[in-house]
Amino acid sequence: MSSSARILLWTDDPGRGGVAQYNDALVHALLAAGHEVHLVQTQTDTPLVARQAAAGIQHHWLGYDTSAEFGRGLTDLDTPAQILGQVSPDLVVFSDGCPLSNLAAREHARTSGLPYFCVVGFAAPYLARQFAQGIPLLARQYAAAGEVVAVSRHNLDLLHRNFGLPHGLGRVIHYGRPDTFFAPRRDDVRTALRAQLGLAPDTVLALTTARLTKIKGYLHLLSAVASLRAAGRARNVHYVWLGEGDQRPQLETEIRHLGLEKRISLLGHRWDTADWYDAADCYLLPTENEGMPLAIMEAMAKGLPIAASAVSGIPEELANTGVLLPDPTQRPTDAVRLLAQTIDRWSTSPADRHRLGRAAHDRATQCFREARMLQETVQLIENLLPHTPAAHAA
Repeated sequence: MSSSARILLWTDDPGRGGVAQYNDALVHALLAAGHEVHLVQTQTDTPLVARQAAAGIQHHWLGYDTSAEFGRGLTDLDTPAQILGQVSPDLVVFSDGCPLSNLAAREHARTSGLPYFCVVGFAAPYLARQFAQGIPLLARQYAAAGEVVAVSRHNLDLLHRNFGLPHGLGRVIHYGRPDTFFAPRRDDVRTALRAQLGLAPDTVLALTTARLTKIKGYLHLLSAVASLRAAGRARNVHYVWLGEGDQRPQLETEIRHLGLEKRISLLGHRWDTADWYDAADCYLLPTENEGMPLAIMEAMAKGLPIAASAVSGIPEELANTGVLLPDPTQRPTDAVRLLAQTIDRWSTSPADRHRLGRAAHDRATQCFREARMLQETVQLIENLLPHTPAAHAA
C-alpha cells in the first residue's frame, strides 16, 4: 500500500442516487486502506452520511443543491478555491454524475496543479449538444487528468466521440455490488413485505427501482401494464415502484385515469431496497438512458429475471441473461409490445423466470462484485498518488 495520503472525493450527486452508493463504498475502502478521506457534496441527512461521519470521513458541504442548481457546478470557482485550499489534498477524485459535472471544481484543480482523476457515471450525446460550449474546456481537463474512468465501454466510447476525451486515455471499471445482494433470498422478508401490500402468495411482484423521472421510462411501463389490462392478461401481476422524482404527480394521475391504483404501488424512496428484491419475482426497467444501472446489478445478484432497455451499458451488463427491449426513444411501440409480452409470459411461467434469474445471478457473481470494483479503483488511486504525499498540519 502507498503511504497514507489525504484524498478528497468531490461529487455532484445529492446523496441518494446510484453514484452516492458508489461514493460511499469508495470512501470507506480508501479509509480502510489507511488514507485520510474527505467528501464534498450537497448537504443531506441520510444513513450513508451518518455512517460516513461515524467512520471518520470528513464532510465539506456545498452551499447549494446540485440536483436543483446543476449550473452552479459549471461556473462556481469560489467554492472549489475555498474547499480545496482548506483541505490541501494529495489527490482529488471527481465522481461525476455526467461528463460536465463539477466542471468548475475540476478546472480549479487543473489550474492549481492538483493531481486528480475522474469517474463518469453517465454519458449521452444530448449532453454534449446541450453543453457544447463547455466541451473544449472539458477536453483540456481530461487531458490533464491522471485517469478517466467510465462505468461501461459504451460510455467510454461516448466520452471519446462526444466529450473530448483524448484517444488512448480512459478505462472501464464496472460497478459492483456488496455481498448482501448476493445472499440467498429470504423467505421471511418476502412474506413480510408482500403482506404489507396485501398480496396473495401466488401474486407475481414486478419490481422497478429508479427515480420517478421521464428518463427512467415509467410511462412506457405504464403503457405495457395498460395494454395487458385491456387484453385481460397478466392479472396476477402487481407492480412495485421504488423511487421519488418530479414525474410522480403525472404518474399518479395516469394511474388513476387508467384505473390501475390497485395494481401499482408507488412506495417512494426507500433505504430498504435490498429487501424488496427478496420480495420480487422479476425486475423491469424500460429506461431511455443510463450509465450502468446499479439496480440491474442488484436484481441480477438476487437472481431475478430482468427486462430492460438495450441502451447505454445495459446490454454490456445483462449480456444474454435477460430480455433486452428496443430503445424506447427510437422504437417506443416495439419496446412496449415486447415488455408486455415478457410480463405476460413471466406471469405464468415460474420455470422461465427461474432460468433467466439463475443466469443473471451467475453473471453478476462473475462480473459485478463490489470487492473487485473497489480493488481496481483503490489500486488506481494509489498508483496516481504522488510518491511522497504532502505533509499536512494536524
